[in-house]
Amino acid sequence: MKLVSACLAFILIALVFPISTADEESAVWTWSNPLYVEIGDDAVKIDSPYNESFEHLHKVQLHTHTSNSDGAFRPSEVMKFHEDEDYLAVAITDHDCERWDASLEDPGGHDIIHISGVEYTTGYHMLGIGVNSIAHEGEDRRQEQIDRANEEDGLTFWAHPDTVEPIPYSAYGEYEGWNGIEIFTSNAYSLAEDHADYILTEEEKEPLLIASSDTHYRVQEGGWINILSDKPEEEMTHRNVMGAIERGEFLAVGGWPQVHSSPAELDITVEEETIHVESDKEVDIEFITNEQNYYLDGESYASAVRSTRSASYTVDENDTYVRVKAIVYRDMINILFTSMPVMVLVPTLFIMVIPKSVEDKLFVFYRDLHKRK
Repeated sequence: MKLVSACLAFILIALVFPISTADEESAVWTWSNPLYVEIGDDAVKIDSPYNESFEHLHKVQLHTHTSNSDGAFRPSEVMKFHEDEDYLAVAITDHDCERWDASLEDPGGHDIIHISGVEYTTGYHMLGIGVNSIAHEGEDRRQEQIDRANEEDGLTFWAHPDTVEPIPYSAYGEYEGWNGIEIFTSNAYSLAEDHADYILTEEEKEPLLIASSDTHYRVQEGGWINILSDKPEEEMTHRNVMGAIERGEFLAVGGWPQVHSSPAELDITVEEETIHVESDKEVDIEFITNEQNYYLDGESYASAVRSTRSASYTVDENDTYVRVKAIVYRDMINILFTSMPVMVLVPTLFIMVIPKSVEDKLFVFYRDLHKRK
């Protein structure tokens, strides 16, 4: 008992006096949706979802699980956590198991927008967002599920392509009508930029790029999207949220490990042949194209403007798309709360089994402490 008390005291000291670990592992990433380039005989056209002047950012979570499938928290608890964290909207996307229909139901009792959803798990995983019904039986109903989502004005996204059942590149050409791909999910630390760049480079598709938390056993803030809008929160509706996502008017945000984090806010504008990026924080800015990207060059890809608040990229005749990535490095200790009742301090100080109730309280304590900094 004394040993446990001493360990908990050490954890609290580490939380109050964080250890500096500013490196790749403590990064927070912000991604833009692709800007598509058309070069004609006498003009360059850049099709950008960021051409409008947006005054408001709204946090939206598109991938969560509850006790209605394999999550640890009731739907009302998941909604309450995100309401406390100033989210505008949350999609509950329980797995298509015995109680699949419950993920379409609004838990009620909250002041944020509920988006009905599902995670299809037969075959390669896919999210259905804003759907009204679920085709869940059978070995391979993926195309039917995509078609039904489109009929219901819903959206479909390939989920965590590098985990659970990794998705081969070839799968993206087997189905038609899907909307995008999960470029980051914090629950499994799946960073799938190579998949996004493969689709953009090799397939004749224009995917939307989202990030999420994929909440199961921990309500967490590791990934989400920031919708860009000219409307304040009180004027936003379910239709506004779904429309902004469908048009790509959002930035994807991912941080590792899965704790509360403050991403960079980006202002992306286009002036003739040049894409301009402004940030409210000092960031590394990458311009990723069909010529230089994570699919062609793997993890060795590195083409960034370092430690800056602004950068520009002028397209050339070989470009078909440009996407922007901004990286913020944090200077405090990383606390990783895993999906099991185990807490790991990164860099690894020790691993200790503790009751989940205690772990939850420590998570909330650390999150609130971080917000005050």
